[in-house]
Amino acid sequence: MLRMDFSGIKNDYRILLLATSDITTTIVYNALAAATKNITVIIEKKESKFKIIKRRIKKVGLTTTIGQLLFRTVVFPLLHFFSRQRILEIMKIYAIDDSEMPKEAPIKTYSVNDESTHLLLKKINPDIILINGTRILSPLTLSKIKCPIINIHVGITPQYRGVHGGYWALFNDDAENFGVTIHFVDTGIDTGTIIKQIRITPEKKDNFSTYPILQYAYACKHLIEIVKMAVLSKTQAFTKTDRDNKGRLWYHPTIAQYLMARLTKKIK
Repeated sequence: MLRMDFSGIKNDYRILLLATSDITTTIVYNALAAATKNITVIIEKKESKFKIIKRRIKKVGLTTTIGQLLFRTVVFPLLHFFSRQRILEIMKIYAIDDSEMPKEAPIKTYSVNDESTHLLLKKINPDIILINGTRILSPLTLSKIKCPIINIHVGITPQYRGVHGGYWALFNDDAENFGVTIHFVDTGIDTGTIIKQIRITPEKKDNFSTYPILQYAYACKHLIEIVKMAVLSKTQAFTKTDRDNKGRLWYHPTIAQYLMARLTKKIK
């Protein structure tokens, strides 16, 4: 069992969790709350599916977008349903707390890039910001923030930027790069200075639905240590991302990609 060290974080560190409503946000919040109560949570409203689909068609084309939608609406719900026991097992093994955060805790905002959010950031004046699942921070928003910003990325950068990095590592027969990266946020997408990378070996019973829970379990083991390091760091002297190897951005698999990989490579 992983043992989480939540000792030693100063109560006067003002921590801001900037996130979307998701189980991983709850996991991160509870990991932080075990060490300090000085946490503010801003929950961003999720973008409309129409906007996401429209943007995705521009990036990857209509056929690929339809394939991704079929995966998300047909395959993923089935995977999640049949993975409930494994998810509970991971939470027990790694002492993950997924209990709901206090109802009064989250502040709601339409977008992290709104002027209203900028005003909140100024008022809260955090020592550190953790982002989880939000829109990409705009250059204007980044210019309003004077403290370190860190992100938990479920993939090894720079090879697997974007989403579902663990799955794509297995898909590419690159199991040694199944893991999680905690990094500073910059103007790129998952290109910031790396604070810590953790390689993980999933079990055969894990799948697309359980990979992120496993990755967050390992990330949260180091979260308090990383928060302290990031707050105290004035130089961000951690591992620089290899700018000559930006890897590529990965998206959701299509239903065809997923089924083919499951049949030929036994990747779930």
